[in-house]
Amino acid sequence: MRALGPETRTLAQQQCGLLTSAQLAAAGFRRRDIDLRIDRGEWIRMSEHVLLTQSMPITRACRLWAAALHFNGYGLAGSSALEIDGLPEPRDGRIHH
Repeated sequence: MRALGPETRTLAQQQCGLLTSAQLAAAGFRRRDIDLRIDRGEWIRMSEHVLLTQSMPITRACRLWAAALHFNGYGLAGSSALEIDGLPEPRDGRIHH
């Protein structure tokens, strides 16, 4: 079975283990390759367009990345964007959610 190439693996690592269907297609993966990995439990479909391609827990950061990747052309803002960059989730309510 086709493995992720070094560039695609690096991209997934930068995106919390996630890749979009378009990114996988650009790397040469066909729909049936993706479906087979999902059926085998190797990958998890996070949304219609986003897949978790690494064995790891699904964290809040992973869910934020999935949301950002799902909506092409959109991004995270406010505390979500800060959180992805490493700032801890605010506990005192001073940053708008």
